[in-house]
Amino acid sequence: MEKAEIKKHRYSKASLILGIIGLIGFLVPVIGVPITIVGLVLGVKGYKSSKKGLATAGIVLCIIGMFTTVAIVSIGVYSGVTSELFTSSNGVIFCQNVDTNGNAINASTTFATGEVYVRLKTSSAFNTTKLKVTIYKINGIEESVFNSKEQVVNQNWAVIAVPIPFKSPGKYKVLFTKENDDIKLGNGTVTIK
Repeated sequence: MEKAEIKKHRYSKASLILGIIGLIGFLVPVIGVPITIVGLVLGVKGYKSSKKGLATAGIVLCIIGMFTTVAIVSIGVYSGVTSELFTSSNGVIFCQNVDTNGNAINASTTFATGEVYVRLKTSSAFNTTKLKVTIYKINGIEESVFNSKEQVVNQNWAVIAVPIPFKSPGKYKVLFTKENDDIKLGNGTVTIK
């Protein structure tokens, strides 16, 4: 057997091994992507050998590994972006009370009727002296303004806790915006039973 043919056999075997590793590599995308790329290159080089089946299997496994890695990374990025921008985890916490440092006490998303504190924490200072707190009543997919109030704040603050009396059961959304330009600072939903 010629040296070139032996080399192509090794490429085929290496492609298959890297394809198998690439299937597991999605767990660590920094490793998974380079492994599958190298495996694809070696598979293409080994495809012209008598071990064409090994090379084909390696190529297929590397392609699956690559798509899996890209899909997992995309889902992670999308989840990170949407949880930061669109869910109630963007700085709004509902709780029974707050301590002197503004930390939430007995945080939850479900409360009995009565007063509930809504705590907003932003990554930087509010840069305004007034916040608008809008409460929406959620009925299925519809939201209607239930109440709205202005809250005076120190423009250097980045945390505030506002007590809100919920007298009737239902699902509510609380939205904090800057009073002067309606920039959204945070929102969250709570269920009152």
